[in-house]
Amino acid sequence: MTAPRQSLLRSCPWLTLVATILASALMTIGSAAAADCPSCNDLNPCTVDSCDTATGTCRHDPKNCDDANPCTTDSCFIQDPLSGFCVHAPVSAGTPCDDRNGCTLNDACDAAGQCRGTGQPAGASCDDRNACTVDDICGATGQCVGRALAPGTVCDDGNACSEGDTCMASPAGVISCLGSPRNCADGDLCTQDSCDPSTGQCSHPPVSCEDGNACTIDACDPVTGSCTRTSATGPCSDGNPCTIDDSCSGGNCLPGGPRVCGNAGCLRGSCRPDRGCVLSPDPSLCPPSGECYSYVCASNGACNFGPSGNQLCHGGNLCQVGMCGGGHCNIQINLCNDQNPCTDDVCADPATGACTHSNNTAPCNSLCTEQATCSDGVCQGGVPRNCDDGIACTTDSCNASLGCVHTPTSPDTDGDGLPDPCDNCPGVPNANQMDTDQDGFGDACDICPTIPNPAQNPDACTEAVTDIVISRNSPLGKGSGYLTWNTSFENYVSGFNVVELNHDGTYTRLNPALVPCSECITGGGASYAYIIPKHKSGRDLFVQMLRGNGDLIGTFGPATKQ
Repeated sequence: MTAPRQSLLRSCPWLTLVATILASALMTIGSAAAADCPSCNDLNPCTVDSCDTATGTCRHDPKNCDDANPCTTDSCFIQDPLSGFCVHAPVSAGTPCDDRNGCTLNDACDAAGQCRGTGQPAGASCDDRNACTVDDICGATGQCVGRALAPGTVCDDGNACSEGDTCMASPAGVISCLGSPRNCADGDLCTQDSCDPSTGQCSHPPVSCEDGNACTIDACDPVTGSCTRTSATGPCSDGNPCTIDDSCSGGNCLPGGPRVCGNAGCLRGSCRPDRGCVLSPDPSLCPPSGECYSYVCASNGACNFGPSGNQLCHGGNLCQVGMCGGGHCNIQINLCNDQNPCTDDVCADPATGACTHSNNTAPCNSLCTEQATCSDGVCQGGVPRNCDDGIACTTDSCNASLGCVHTPTSPDTDGDGLPDPCDNCPGVPNANQMDTDQDGFGDACDICPTIPNPAQNPDACTEAVTDIVISRNSPLGKGSGYLTWNTSFENYVSGFNVVELNHDGTYTRLNPALVPCSECITGGGASYAYIIPKHKSGRDLFVQMLRGNGDLIGTFGPATKQ
C-alpha cells in the first residue's frame, strides 16, 4: 500500500473499519477456496510457489536473492527440482562503490566482494551526510561526526520529493533533517504512485499483477485496485520434463500423459523429474547367457560377450563333461565310459545322463598281453607281450602295472645306474632318463628340456608349459584327477595333449580330442584344466604343446602331485 493511501486511511477512520471488514471477508472466502488449491510446485526452486485462495490458482513469484551488497551480482541457481539457492558472485575487483562512510576515499569492491575505501586520519574533514550537522570531521574510530544544529533549523534532506525540511530531534536525541512527503496521488488505483527523490518528479507505473502462472490472464480492477485472475486455455508446461501435452484448466497448468523414453541397445530409458530421459544399463535387454558365456551391458549400449573361466560344463548332454574355454564347452570326459573295454557304453538319455553298458566281443589287451578277446564282459586269453627293445645294455621284462621294463645291464660313467650307451646324459647323473622334449638329450643336460632341440641351440627355447599340477580333488569325483597347467605365451599354437609316459619312453595320449588353446590369437599366456578319469598316483603325466600345423612344440612335465 502506498504512502498516500495509508495517509487517506489515517484521516478517515470509517474507511479503516470498512477495509478491516473487507479484509476479513476476503480471508474467509480465501480459506474456503484454499481446499480447492492444487499442488503449486512448478519444480523450479527459484520461484516462491503459493496459491491465490481467492481464485484457487497458483502463483510463482521469483525468489528474492538481493543481499543489499553493491559488490555482488545476485542470482538464483537451480541445482535440482528440489533445491535451489541464492548465489552472490563478486563483481570485478576495483568496481566503484559506496561504503556509506564519509571518512573513506576511493571506495571500490575488492576480490572478496566487499566495498572498502582508504581511511582518512582523525581530524580530517568529511561529510556525515546529515544536513543538520556542521563542521564534520573524522573521529578516532574512523567515523564521520559533526556538530548538531538547533532543532527547527531550516535544512535540506537532499530528497526532492519532500518539502518544509527542518532539523528535528528523535526521542533518543539524534537530530536529523525531516520534511513532508510530496503528494503524488493520481487517483488511479491501478497505478503505483511514487516520487523520484533525485528529480522530484512523480511517476505512476501500473500495478503489476503478474503471478508467474501462464494459465491466468492477470489484470488490475480500476474500481478496487485489486488484481483479477481469468483462466486461460491452451498448452503450457508444468515444469516436469516427464509429462507431455500439459494444458491449462481452471487457471492452473495440469500435467498431460507420461513421457515415454525409448531404449538404446541394452540401455533402458526412464524419465526423472530432475533430468528428463536418462539411459541405464539393463542386462535383461541382452541375449540370454549360455553355459560357458554371458553378456554384459556396456555404457555405450552394446552387449559385450564374456566367456566363462575354468568351470565344468556338459554342452547340452549330461552324459559328458568338460571345461569351459573361449566361450565354448570343450568336452573331455565321456561319463558313460566304465573303463571296461569289454562293454559298449551308450548314453541312453542325454537329458538325465542315464547310461547303458552291454557286453561285446572286441579285442582287448593288458600291459603284458596281446591278442586277448572279450567274453561275457571280461578280457580273456592272449599271449605275452614282446618287450624286447633291441638294446643290448638292458634286460627286458614286463610288469603288470608298468608294462615293459628295460633294466640297464652295463656300467655307466656318471654312476646313475644307466650304462653309457643307454644314458641320454652320460656325463650327468639322471637315473630317470627324463627327456621331456624327446630330442635325445636328457633334461638333466638339455639346455632346453621342454623344447625339441637336437642342436642344443639356446635360441630354440621359446614357448613353454609350466606349473603342471595333478590333484585328486577333482570336481567330478569318482577317483578322477584334476590336472592344471599354465603357458608362458602362445605363438602359432593349436592346442595341447595330456599324455602319460610309459616305461619305454613312449607316451599314451589321454585326451580324446585336442585341448584347444585360448590365447593362441593374442600370443599371451593362459591357464588350463583337464580331468583325468580313474587317476592312479603312479602315473607320470605330461602336457604336450602343438603348433598350428600339428608339429610338436614340446612335452612338459612331469606333473607334481598336490
